[in-house]
Amino acid sequence: MDKPKITPYRTRTGIEIGKFYSPRSNMEYSHDMELLQESLLTDDISLRRRKFQNIAYAWGLCGLLLLLIVIK
Repeated sequence: MDKPKITPYRTRTGIEIGKFYSPRSNMEYSHDMELLQESLLTDDISLRRRKFQNIAYAWGLCGLLLLLIVIK
């Protein structure tokens, strides 16, 4: 059941309030649209920094696994 339309509101003097109001439309963004927007808005420096952090994390995990294998 939809809510009744309450705009425009007409005052006693004849002024219409909210005559040109339109409610916001609900946009549903797909994952592809979000990835595209992120790629357009982020700069290259932050992308390089994120890639470097991921590589450093992977090397750290590999080193830890190697250390655990050697100790065992």
